[in-house]
Amino acid sequence: MALLSAPAPAAVVRRCRPGPAEPHSFGTGARTELRAVGRPGPLVALGLAALVNGTAFCTFTHPAPPAAGVTGLGAGWVPGLSALFGAGSCAG
Repeated sequence: MALLSAPAPAAVVRRCRPGPAEPHSFGTGARTELRAVGRPGPLVALGLAALVNGTAFCTFTHPAPPAAGVTGLGAGWVPGLSALFGAGSCAG
């Protein structure tokens, strides 16, 4: 699972490099904000965030069928194995 999840953070680090600083302006309206989100930088960041969230969802939902079916453990073991997997992911 860690090997399958590794490309997402690597892509974030690769694509989100610091660029030139932009002057901050206060009191901008919604149109200015929407124009800013439409720039390539924020769109890449939002796209990568969607990929990372999708990867996390798949990572935590995929182990359930193998845990119950392949190992022969009952369905009651799946929440505990998922919690153990999550604790190991956080610790790692």
